[in-house]
Amino acid sequence: MEKGKDALFKTWHATDAVTVLFVHAGGGSIVCAERSYPFSAGTLCLIGRGRYHYTLPNDPSGYTRSKLFIPKELFERIFSLCRGGRLHQLKEKNFVYAPIPEAQRARVAEIFESVNACGEPYGDLAFASAVMQLLIALDRFSTADIQATEGTVSRAIEYINQNIAGEITVDGICENLHISKYYFCRKFKASTGMTMMNYVLKTRITLAKDMLANDETSITEVSMKCGFSSVSYFCRVFKEDTGITPRQFKSRARIGE
Repeated sequence: MEKGKDALFKTWHATDAVTVLFVHAGGGSIVCAERSYPFSAGTLCLIGRGRYHYTLPNDPSGYTRSKLFIPKELFERIFSLCRGGRLHQLKEKNFVYAPIPEAQRARVAEIFESVNACGEPYGDLAFASAVMQLLIALDRFSTADIQATEGTVSRAIEYINQNIAGEITVDGICENLHISKYYFCRKFKASTGMTMMNYVLKTRITLAKDMLANDETSITEVSMKCGFSSVSYFCRVFKEDTGITPRQFKSRARIGE
């Protein structure tokens, strides 16, 4: 369980594990899968491996949540027992959103708490049991009908992701979405917590980190594919954001730091 401002507040991040997130208190938005969804007490989400996301609580100091990270191998083993059916469908999903009814929230919280007690000699079994119970809750209460916080913002995020290598401007997006600039800028910042151009820059830096981890991709290629106007500009903003140069980042990724 974590309480208060997340260390990755307003920052795109992903893990190599499947993440299950449960909100105990607080409200706000979670941006994932090119959509911005509302969250409040009782929200249970599954976020797929490598799926970039971030949360934007209305009041970071009052945001309380539990997180469970499920290693790929265990996730695969659990689903090998499902033998098809509705539950098995969750395996292929990158994002599952489930508002848990108030009467069931204490039980979900207990499942998360039980993980802390997992130990020998039945630690793996107890952990797998907890994961299975959470998957059942996700399947039971998940909904595909939840609307994105702002339809306009969701379409803008999708446009940004699809055109990240090219020139992206506020005017260009507003023209594409047929909306006023003032309305769009106000709604985008309210939903994501940052201006559209800051959002674009953060997205480009996140994408660049993934590419730099690949030995076969040069810094020049990364700069171009991520939509930076020049290599020198890319290197400058990358260092401002991460504290190190792209070359240093690439070297550390190569040796596994």
